[in-house]
Amino acid sequence: MHLAITETELECGKCHRMRPAAEYPVMSRAARKSRAKPGNPPGPRRGPRSALRGNRGAWCKACKKAYDRAHRAKQDPAAKKKRATDLYLRHRETLLPTFWGSCHRAKKAGAVVTLTHDEWRAINAETECHWCGLALHESFRNIDHLVPLVEGGEHSKSNLVSACANCNMRREWERKTFKLRKGASV
Repeated sequence: MHLAITETELECGKCHRMRPAAEYPVMSRAARKSRAKPGNPPGPRRGPRSALRGNRGAWCKACKKAYDRAHRAKQDPAAKKKRATDLYLRHRETLLPTFWGSCHRAKKAGAVVTLTHDEWRAINAETECHWCGLALHESFRNIDHLVPLVEGGEHSKSNLVSACANCNMRREWERKTFKLRKGASV
């Protein structure tokens, strides 16, 4: 795309129409200063002066206004936060990535996997720790194997319980230290 540089008309970088130089927005002094600060990457220069200097990305006011109107919702911080929250809640509700990951780790360890997604959700919905009876918050809840996978346990409903993070880590630590005391490898 060739930018026609004349004193009276310039080619818009978006719609590629020839428009008078007065129809291009001029960058404000504050915007020019903020781009000139160290650490800020140089952004595209817009406006008739930048177009006359050979900037191929100068947009006319009509294109810029249409773009801003179409993308205003994306630029609104409240709308961005709502979209991110909705995405998080949908992801958290399904628990599918966690379920798939656990099945993959179990298969990799050589365990028999007979667990379904509904069984996984039922175990994950338990509200107290199997070992200590502590009421579980979502962020503190782990799913623990009664017989660990490395000791030949299955990845099935009968071998899984909901446990708090402390009990789950304590059991792993006890298993490793017991094996080390016996002289076996972890």
